Amino acid sequence: MKKGILFLFLALGISTASAQLFSFGIKGGVNNNSNGNMSEVSGFIGNLDVKSIEEAGYHFGVFGEINLPLWLYIRPELNYTHTESSYKLDGNKQALEMNKIDVPVLAGLKILHWGRIIAGPVFSYMIDYRSVEL
Repeated sequence: MKKGILFLFLALGISTASAQLFSFGIKGGVNNNSNGNMSEVSGFIGNLDVKSIEEAGYHFGVFGEINLPLWLYIRPELNYTHTESSYKLDGNKQALEMNKIDVPVLAGLKILHWGRIIAGPVFSYMIDYRSVEL
């Protein structure tokens, strides 16, 4: 009987520990971004410096979190990102739209139960981009 109860507590403890080892979720949001300025574009005489007008974009994706010992964790993500910027030159207005896949691989440190420090590289793959005259 004692061995059965001990086995039950161990089984519950192991299943709880494995459930805490890995978690996942979804994410999404709105971006206020600029795709950068155009300067010194070939084919123009003189210096060309066109500033971008910030536009709204969006992103959504999934993430996983692998807990490691000592409050450390690894958080890989897979995100789809859409950005837009407008450029105005000599009365003409153009929009640049970009769609890409971002794959951040982040390492983090949990501070108490309310804070985190996260750092790591982001790998990006450009799906497509296009310029639209407005």
